Amino acid sequence: MEINVVVKASLNGVEKVYNDVLKLSYVDNSMVSHVVIDGTHYNDYVTGYYGDNVDSFISIAADKNIKAKVVTDKITADTLKDAAILVVSAPAKKTGTANAGDYTVSHFEDSFLETVKEYVENGGTVIVCGLADYQDTASGQTATETNKLLEAIGATIRMNSDEAYDEVNNGGQPYRLYYKNVNTSSPYLKGFKEGQTYSAYSGCTVDITNATEETDSVYPAQWLVKGFDTTYSIDCKTDSGEKADSSVYVEKGNVVALASQKTKFGGEIFVGGSVFMSNFEVKAEIDNNDSLPYANYTIINNILDAKKVEIEATDIAKVRKAEMGDVFAIEGYVANGTANENTTFFDTIYVQDATGSITVFPFATAGVKNGTKIRVVGYVDAYQGDKELQLVSYEILDDKNLATIKPTHMSVADSMDYDKNGGKLIEVTGKVSAVEKDGDAVSEFWLTDDNGNEAAIFIDGYINGITESCQCFIHRIVYDLIYQMVKSPRRRTSNVHSRSFSYSLKSLQNLDLICIIFCAHEVPPLVFALYRSFNNLKNLVHPEFAVYKLIQPRTCDQGLNVGNF
Repeated sequence: MEINVVVKASLNGVEKVYNDVLKLSYVDNSMVSHVVIDGTHYNDYVTGYYGDNVDSFISIAADKNIKAKVVTDKITADTLKDAAILVVSAPAKKTGTANAGDYTVSHFEDSFLETVKEYVENGGTVIVCGLADYQDTASGQTATETNKLLEAIGATIRMNSDEAYDEVNNGGQPYRLYYKNVNTSSPYLKGFKEGQTYSAYSGCTVDITNATEETDSVYPAQWLVKGFDTTYSIDCKTDSGEKADSSVYVEKGNVVALASQKTKFGGEIFVGGSVFMSNFEVKAEIDNNDSLPYANYTIINNILDAKKVEIEATDIAKVRKAEMGDVFAIEGYVANGTANENTTFFDTIYVQDATGSITVFPFATAGVKNGTKIRVVGYVDAYQGDKELQLVSYEILDDKNLATIKPTHMSVADSMDYDKNGGKLIEVTGKVSAVEKDGDAVSEFWLTDDNGNEAAIFIDGYINGITESCQCFIHRIVYDLIYQMVKSPRRRTSNVHSRSFSYSLKSLQNLDLICIIFCAHEVPPLVFALYRSFNNLKNLVHPEFAVYKLIQPRTCDQGLNVGNF
């Protein structure tokens, strides 16, 4: 769903109008995973120091049908009951004010530690984030709190009370680091590209030296991000939060910035020396197609992807018989895609498997070729009686080895059997027996076989200048997709036609044109025009005039010449 938002305001006496589009998508609750972000301890980058800086992470999760929520009241077993991930950054070490408001010193309570322990033992996944010890005070220290948590949940990874430092490879300051050494063998670095860096600002280091052995609770840890050969760490504060002498804590070449450890309960524990998914490290939208995001973005996407609800694929034939609103995943091949502008339907593709075919709407991604293997998740809906999947998400499974999609040859009678053949790409042969016009344009014609059976070929558009010639096409093979109308001319219950749109032909306002080619035997292809809603033709006095200009007929043998705005 898209909602057009218009804001009218006055700025320094000048009237301004601001326009934007709010896009909303329907998601069934069965498809939603949950992430809990601890905000009950004035956590760094959440509700404490640098607070209110996890919005991008929440947005990225939402795009994957994962609901991430900052919890500011008490976290209980019930809070974590459905959580796929719990995110915990270090509690506040001192009093201060940030974007999220005032904060004060906080500690992980025994009850909180016990709750998280039970959550992990039930298969939960935890992300624990630290911070350099320069923020530590006598009242609170990052390593003290996070290590207390890690020990409670059975992890053998620990955080060091230090600050990662590099005077050679840095982003302008020795504690503003952009690491390049990542563990590409880990599934959490899937999609990592040469040139990406891992951003870590004022982070501590992660200690995996005692996490190499299996225990009753966890498997050996693996590093995900390491420092340069020139990276080391310094001790800014003592374990009690007093100022230290900044002596070397971790030697050069031994710095680990991010590590993970699988639990024997089915979850995983991630330990980062910084809040690696903050707004400063990940963006919900990349600035442009050429810019590389930080590796943080790649890692957090892979972590979230592992927690998405995966719906088992169902045969399309079963989907077509399902109730409205039921959610399904299908896997099949694109029977009519978006790669050819002459055969692209408005926001629509057709997908078929060995059992049947179905409309998928709305699908506006360009360049998807026929024969592409695709996975689609959506809910069952109908438009003008035609069963379809309202798109929630899709994944291209294979666009290299394209399947050959051939139309099924059918008799005229079978082509009208929507219940049996709805959605299929078909080939039907017959004699043009009648033509129906809307004004000067052909809106529908009929094919008749030798037994008198009729098939309605619904165009939903205009064919100017060839109406008389159309009567002369004695035999024709029409390739198209079977589609049902709620009400059809000449008392037919189904039609062979392109997708019809929400906007009636009687409402000729704000129109654009999109073209569909029906392949015809014995004559070149005919081009039929379809309407779709369009917002920048408001200056036209008569939209029909635009149609006349766009569709300029040539001779019958040559088909139609379609122009562009």
